[in-house]
Amino acid sequence: MWKLGLAVLAWSAIGCGDDGGGGGGGTPDAPTQVDAAIDGALIDAPMGALTVSGTVATGGPATGVTVVLWQVTSGSPDYTWKYGMGTSSGTMFMVTVGMTPPAEAINSYGVGVGIVGLLPAGTTIPDGMVTSSQLMTASFSDRYAIIYRAPTANAGVVPWITPFPEGLSCGRCVDEATGFDTFTPVACPMVQIIHGAQMVCNWT
Repeated sequence: MWKLGLAVLAWSAIGCGDDGGGGGGGTPDAPTQVDAAIDGALIDAPMGALTVSGTVATGGPATGVTVVLWQVTSGSPDYTWKYGMGTSSGTMFMVTVGMTPPAEAINSYGVGVGIVGLLPAGTTIPDGMVTSSQLMTASFSDRYAIIYRAPTANAGVVPWITPFPEGLSCGRCVDEATGFDTFTPVACPMVQIIHGAQMVCNWT
């Protein structure tokens, strides 16, 4: 099970429960309108860079820094690896993940799940493992993630990866009645950051 690196964000709404139900229930937020120029910008190349431009719910900072927080649960202990960054202004954000995520950001079965985090302007977090103190003021794309599928990804471990293309793309959480939640492919402009969100994707 995962809690954004277990001890990293055990205090927050972002995390997972045991294998006994959906990840918070409810209906995912409906997509909001975004600039048509970024519509359909899913993948630059199968193993290339991905820039995600999405929306930020009201109530957050006027400007900020975005980071991608990769959930790694295939070893022990679980941890979160920061790789990818960008900016936020008003109700829009962008974040770029260059090339293939590092091995430390990918689960051993060849699947990476990266939550987008929003922090106050001027915040600096280097690539690598993150700590709880670095994320105390963050907001998250709790129902959406950047998904990485390696060429050797094992769909037997996470069958929901099957419809995702190799390389980088985006996914939305699907609440399951039993067992763990899953992700389904979506256009990246649908990704939304929610301040103080309570629903989580209990995918592992």
